[in-house]
Amino acid sequence: AGVLQQALDAEWAQGHEIGGSWGILLCDSFKGLPLSSSPNDSDWWWEQRQLKVGEAEVRQVFQAHFPDVPIREPGEAVGTEWMHAHFFPGYVRESMPTVTSTLGPAGSPAGDIAILRVDLDMYEGYLDTLRALAPRVPPGGFIVADDY
Repeated sequence: AGVLQQALDAEWAQGHEIGGSWGILLCDSFKGLPLSSSPNDSDWWWEQRQLKVGEAEVRQVFQAHFPDVPIREPGEAVGTEWMHAHFFPGYVRESMPTVTSTLGPAGSPAGDIAILRVDLDMYEGYLDTLRALAPRVPPGGFIVADDY
């Protein structure tokens, strides 16, 4: 936890020195997992109805746990708050272009991702996410993968 706290403290200080803010990017299909398109995956995931949780319910739970963090729509200007959240609905291939366009330029403080947590259950989604976002994790940042 010490290394993680140091990284967070450094990122927080850097963001505030330049007048930036933290963004929490929440990406989900809100309709379960897609049909498999890779031999490394299975359609079993698509059949799991309990994985289909609607966006409204997820937003409600998020706001209950983080009442002081405003939710901004993708493309919506960020206010003066130091932290905000964005929800990106859709399967990974659908949502990644919107996610990357919401971030600042790669290599800039607004385009860097301090902590990338990936919790997908399908191989192809992991690869798509890592291809799109891993290059934005700077030295000292973290990639946390749940399933692979």
